[in-house]
Amino acid sequence: MNLRLTEARAWQALTEHFPEMRDQHLRNLFAADPERVRCHTLEVGPLYADFSKQPITATTLDLFARLADEMELSSARKQLFNGANINVTENRAALHTALRAADTDASLAAETQSAIRHELARMTDLHRRLTIGQVTGFSGQAISHVIHIGIGGSDLGPRLLAEALGTQQTNLDIRFVANLDPADLERTLADCAPARTLFIISSKSFTTLETRSNFDAARRWLQAAGCHDADLQRHFIAATASSDTAIAAGIDANNIYRFWDWVGGRYSVWSAAGLGAFLAVGPASFEQFLAGARRMDQHFRDSDWRHNLPALLAFISVWQVNFFNYGSHAIVPYDQRLSRLPDYLCQLVMESNGKSLRQDGQPIDWQTAPVTWGGVGSNAQHSFFQALHQGTRVVPVDFMAPLAGDASDTRQRNLLLSCLAQSRALMCGQHHPGEPQRDCPGNRPSNTLLYPQLSAEVLGMLLALYEHKTFVQAQLWQINPFDQWGVELGKSMTRELAQQVETPASNTSLDASTRSLLERYRAATGAE
Repeated sequence: MNLRLTEARAWQALTEHFPEMRDQHLRNLFAADPERVRCHTLEVGPLYADFSKQPITATTLDLFARLADEMELSSARKQLFNGANINVTENRAALHTALRAADTDASLAAETQSAIRHELARMTDLHRRLTIGQVTGFSGQAISHVIHIGIGGSDLGPRLLAEALGTQQTNLDIRFVANLDPADLERTLADCAPARTLFIISSKSFTTLETRSNFDAARRWLQAAGCHDADLQRHFIAATASSDTAIAAGIDANNIYRFWDWVGGRYSVWSAAGLGAFLAVGPASFEQFLAGARRMDQHFRDSDWRHNLPALLAFISVWQVNFFNYGSHAIVPYDQRLSRLPDYLCQLVMESNGKSLRQDGQPIDWQTAPVTWGGVGSNAQHSFFQALHQGTRVVPVDFMAPLAGDASDTRQRNLLLSCLAQSRALMCGQHHPGEPQRDCPGNRPSNTLLYPQLSAEVLGMLLALYEHKTFVQAQLWQINPFDQWGVELGKSMTRELAQQVETPASNTSLDASTRSLLERYRAATGAE
């Protein structure tokens, strides 16, 4: 669309509204409005969201709903679900919602639905064969260890899912490797029997440097253990959108599990890219995981903006970033099973929305993705919370925690109470007359997400919630959240440097710093 964000009438109204909110302390907002909690909470299935500890009023959210209409958010939402080529720079759809859609969803082509269900059925069959010991390695012994090799979206989502929901199969040990550092793979394989180890190579393009390098190292490890070349294919499975490339690399065509070019890496946990997690949690839990995401998809697709949880969280974030100039956002789950969630959301938010050009290629003059980070509670309270309470930078926080647990275990109760206490302390602060060093100013905003207990459905809802929040932010900021050309730049420069290491005479095109660093590398390794 031609309308710039800052030219929208609702944006200008928000700019006029901001001064009356800028200096309001959150304590005063609660004192002035007895109905505040009722008006600024929302329940979607098992998820309960409290965003009352934000510097907002009903007017703020009404203006953002008007802004969404001006920025044609409804049209973008429809294109997302209908499979339009909404990823404009790569001319492709971003149809990850199809991976968890109902079979009766009329908006999806029958061919797409059939292909998705076909791959899920194949994944289920692989799970069955592994569970009963039908998949064997080069010695004829049943597979006992499965190593999922990927990076970025092919690692963060599957690893989060597997660790959050736990390995449910007694005869399979599912592990994950991502880092190019040889120590990652070596430590993971230290107690594995090569003859009983299966590798899943998860890569959309099947050309990613880190994943291909670990793939090659895994082959060498098997060969060193006596696996003949003819038997190597028994130990490798590929999850990829590039079947031909995987076959050329030595993967048996029957061992390739497919996903599609309309599945972005950071949105791929719902597909065969999450095969390692699928094997870890089992088909039933994975289906519940998809059902949870589907429930959030339906809520996002069908709800008006004022009662739409992903949109409301996105509005609040844009308010924080573009009006209050809060450049950072912390994710703090008080649930050890979600300890990987901050890393997962770091990629989702910053790889999607870390852009400085509009979709039409024109530069923008407003801030986009906040630095997204965090850690698991209550550990985080003894790490970075000091800066949250008394630091010079205000960092909004998303808290999340389960309500249910072992009633006889006071640790679970104290964990929840710690979560609630931290959000309250950030809001209220405390004044100590005569002891200014102890003063905490408060007025630090936060959201709190509660759920009965972490289940596959709840996890699916949480991940889809943040996907759609990120999408809404992108539409308001007028950027494409589905490409990642900055990531591609780093990859291409790595290939360039690899060539120049092999042919030092070509190093003259490098800057002096990089050339000097490469020279030190060659001297240290004897490569000169």
